[in-house]
Amino acid sequence: ALYAALLQTENTARRAQNDTGSDQISVVYESTDPLLWRKEGDFAIIEGVITSTRSFKRVGLLNFGDDWKRDFTAALKKSIKSDFEQKFGTLDTLSGRRVRVRGFLDLYNGPSMRIDHAAQMEFLTE
Repeated sequence: ALYAALLQTENTARRAQNDTGSDQISVVYESTDPLLWRKEGDFAIIEGVITSTRSFKRVGLLNFGDDWKRDFTAALKKSIKSDFEQKFGTLDTLSGRRVRVRGFLDLYNGPSMRIDHAAQMEFLTE
């Protein structure tokens, strides 16, 4: 419920921002933005196209580029796999989808973000 309320607040702010032309609400980065390398620890909203996915024992990876050691990656905790798949489908169906993810940036083989809740991601219209 908390994540849904935060998403609703963010969307309301985004609509207000669009109505006023103000850029004071939030900064949205493209997944290819080199600035992400300098934003470790910051909360960010990232938009991009998932180019590939990988599933391991403890984590699922959503890659936003061809070089997973340099490009942005969202790491999905396995503990939320069922909730995530209920909302978005299995990982192998996500390649090519444009999404928005939100959370704290980390630097681990390139800029990355841990996804702890399905509400941290949303599909964008192509």
